[in-house]
Amino acid sequence: MTDLGEFLRERLAWPRRAAEWDCCALPAAWGLFLGLGDAMAAWRGVYSTEAEAVDIVARSGGLAGIFGAGLESVGAYRVNEAQSGDVGVIALQGEEAGAIYTGRRWAFVAERGLGFVTLRPDAVPFIWRFPTRG
Repeated sequence: MTDLGEFLRERLAWPRRAAEWDCCALPAAWGLFLGLGDAMAAWRGVYSTEAEAVDIVARSGGLAGIFGAGLESVGAYRVNEAQSGDVGVIALQGEEAGAIYTGRRWAFVAERGLGFVTLRPDAVPFIWRFPTRG
């Protein structure tokens, strides 16, 4: 597998920006880094503010619907238990966020940039795995 650590290190200092580097862009960027298609293609250029993003997510029934459509369009599939490199929807302080599992923690885009959190499995209701490339 391509190095997840390298991918995350390169993005540690990136500030959060709606539609560029946010909770939807992180999993899509990981898929692109792996050489897959753009899981966020249908939503690029559709929103440019946090309020517009929240509206789209609400109208879609939450991140799970958006992620399901986007991630599965590039070959990702649902799994029950996370392994390093899997992406998911995490529940954090009453909010949903897209995240990548590092093998120990979930990486997500917080207000100040990339953050990491340890969560119980029930706080990660949806998990997808990208197909193996190579």
